[in-house]
Amino acid sequence: RGRVVILCERGVWIVGSLPLFAVGGILATPDSPLIAAWCLAIWSALRKKWFILGVAAGLAMMSKYTGAMLLPAILLANPKDFASKGPWIAILVAVLVYSPNIWWNWQHEMVSWKFQLAHVAHSPKRLQFFAGQVALVGPIIFITGLCWLLHKPIDRQLRICYLATGVPLLAGILAGGEANWCAPAYIAMAVGLASLNGRWNRAAWTGVGLNIAISFFVLAHAKFNLIAIPKDPMHRLQGGQLLADSIKAWGTDNVWTERYQEASWIHFYGGVPAHVIPGVGRPTQYDLWDKEFPEKGIFVRPATSFPPSYLTEMGKRYVGPNQIQAYADAPKKEAAFLIRQWESYEFRPQ
Repeated sequence: RGRVVILCERGVWIVGSLPLFAVGGILATPDSPLIAAWCLAIWSALRKKWFILGVAAGLAMMSKYTGAMLLPAILLANPKDFASKGPWIAILVAVLVYSPNIWWNWQHEMVSWKFQLAHVAHSPKRLQFFAGQVALVGPIIFITGLCWLLHKPIDRQLRICYLATGVPLLAGILAGGEANWCAPAYIAMAVGLASLNGRWNRAAWTGVGLNIAISFFVLAHAKFNLIAIPKDPMHRLQGGQLLADSIKAWGTDNVWTERYQEASWIHFYGGVPAHVIPGVGRPTQYDLWDKEFPEKGIFVRPATSFPPSYLTEMGKRYVGPNQIQAYADAPKKEAAFLIRQWESYEFRPQ
């Protein structure tokens, strides 16, 4: 069998063990289609399948804007390839696949591009970002991968993996943003680690074993709440059905939230068309859906210690906070634990 096939097969074991993908893969985020497109791009680049590479690169950009780093990283790994028509075909196909997003942004004042640029421009948290990589990738795999990056490869295939790892990883560290921003970097890193021999090979497979154990524990904890952790991030994945059933029991369609997460849960699980108050919190797609703020209704947000002053600024008088009621069919202990995540307010004109 070909070397590329063997490297990719070994790389699958490494990728599948990473907590970043084993746990993050169950979440509905743009990272999942981005990772799928990135994998296809690496495979097609290693085998010089230029048309497929263009399709994969375009789909990566359509999935998430960090996908824009993919094609330049791959093509710059081997500048001599530009003497042939293959890279130009890949670029043309990628632009054609991505063109609907370009057209949509042009029609909407570049709103999504501006949002992401502003997101990147925030004060970087590089130390926090770096620590996040160690946690999401596993300490052994992350350290082994950094050591692999310190040895510049000489053949074409590993140069592709080298830049497809180094470019997004360096960009993520410099930006100091969300920990998952450079998640695709570990696809190519896994292929690079699969090429190692000797003690580095043993270190990589030791890391795989440790990561499988970590991923299994995290997934089990997400399902069964194995231990009590203050401000456990897994809490944000639980309670959607309970919240939706509780809000639905109010019998009103005038439901507004502070974040898109609660609005999405209430609409998906309860069938109640909840909306996000415009101009409050992080900009989202809800801001583009024009809906008039009603005279009265229900407002839901994560439980906090300060009052929702923006309701007063919008000319509303509110009653609350009230605890979300456990109308759902759930065990009492579980319901009491979950409903403490949110608070509700009834609002009406002042």
